[in-house]
Amino acid sequence: MPMTDKERHSHSPDCPISCLEGLLSPRAYVPLSRDPGLKTIKDVMVLHQNGELDDIRNIGELRAREIHAILASIETVTEPGTHLPDLYLMLK
Repeated sequence: MPMTDKERHSHSPDCPISCLEGLLSPRAYVPLSRDPGLKTIKDVMVLHQNGELDDIRNIGELRAREIHAILASIETVTEPGTHLPDLYLMLK
């Protein structure tokens, strides 16, 4: 099955929040996308580093772990063509 453009896209902290759609579950992505203070992935990273993810409505412990897993994978993916790890394997 061929990869979509979104899957081929190299994610970086400067990407808009919309880059997280499809990487995160809707239950994690929608609250982030609705927060007016979050424009880029870097904004989410700063919130996470400050321990403030749970300040966002509807982001609990499980969603925060999901977001952490994706943010960690974005920080470590450095080569084009490197795939993000399967989120659900990381949460187990």
